Amino acid sequence: MFKIKIKPPSSVNGGASPANEIGGHSGPATPTVKQPGSGKIVLRKSFVGGYGYDSEASDKEEDPLIENHIILRFKSENEAEFVRGLIDAKGSMEGLSIKFKDARNAVVTIQKKLYAAKLVDLPTITEVHKSFDKKNVYKVADVCQMLLVGDRISHEDTVLAIPTQPKDFVFPHGLTPPLRNVRTRRFRKRASAKTIESVEKEVDRLFSLDANSEQTTYTIMDKDELVREQSGTPDPRTAMDSGEDEDEEMEEGSDYEDLAADLEAQLNSPLPSPLTPSVAPAISSALLIDTQTPSAAPSPLASPDVSDDGSDVGSDEDEDATKDQAARKTGQKALRESITNLQHVIANKKSDIDRAINPIMKQRLITTLRKFESELEMKMAEFEEAEGRAEPT
Repeated sequence: MFKIKIKPPSSVNGGASPANEIGGHSGPATPTVKQPGSGKIVLRKSFVGGYGYDSEASDKEEDPLIENHIILRFKSENEAEFVRGLIDAKGSMEGLSIKFKDARNAVVTIQKKLYAAKLVDLPTITEVHKSFDKKNVYKVADVCQMLLVGDRISHEDTVLAIPTQPKDFVFPHGLTPPLRNVRTRRFRKRASAKTIESVEKEVDRLFSLDANSEQTTYTIMDKDELVREQSGTPDPRTAMDSGEDEDEEMEEGSDYEDLAADLEAQLNSPLPSPLTPSVAPAISSALLIDTQTPSAAPSPLASPDVSDDGSDVGSDEDEDATKDQAARKTGQKALRESITNLQHVIANKKSDIDRAINPIMKQRLITTLRKFESELEMKMAEFEEAEGRAEPT
């Protein structure tokens, strides 16, 4: 910025102006330019520890405590139990030390044993709270990283020699079993608008071809069935470890559906006949005669044939009783097998409930177990009723 000041010409001959002497107009005034003086550089005071957030306060304040929390996870259960014991003792952490070699790699020493560790980024954020009186809870930190302790090493420099890639420091799982492979299942990259438009155009093209065609055939394919045909029926834990996104409810109800299908197949299967070869043709011929000959009321005039008809009726009743007894035995055998299968399934479900850690999964298993137990009670009652009918009166 410049400051311009117009200064009038100096007077001549005792202060008389040149305009008065000459009688004409004076020349133009010569402007002068005055530059302002250079300003001083003001240096701000650097932050001095002990003044807290408010640097303008007159009273000295204590610096705020900043806590950085990470999760320490061990590969072996023995080391984890040792560290847990140190924490519960609330004493000195003797026997445990953590030394970072760089921003991502560290060496963890437990009872003079060296372990390689790496700092990984979690896909979730976990809030850490603290309580001093077991009434009020204060949030102290957000945990988003975990120090993953691996195998033993012989020297500290060995941890830097282990080949790593950037993706090795991105952990795909959460902290709890329901968050297994959560980075792939929940935090997938969204499809771009261009991809969605191309798919919509392809669908419209297929619809137009179907509309112009004379005959159209289609087949509905089951995704789960295709997966089972290609790679076999996977174990739920194996599928979780491999990162496959499968419906947990379908996996839990598969045992119940398989058992129901087996029971239905057993009930619908033809019953084996324990009759001898000599009796079976007689029964079949008798049944054929009964179906082809219409039933008629007995006539009192047919007195000579009364004894023959009585013998035929008696043989038919014996054959019917034999057939009913064979069917009853076969039904009891099928019920006994169904009860045995249900007992095995209930025992397996109880063991799964004992091993379950997640309360949601445990509650689902308990619900499935109750269904099996109610079905077992029904089968037992049906079996006892069949046994009661089989007893001679």
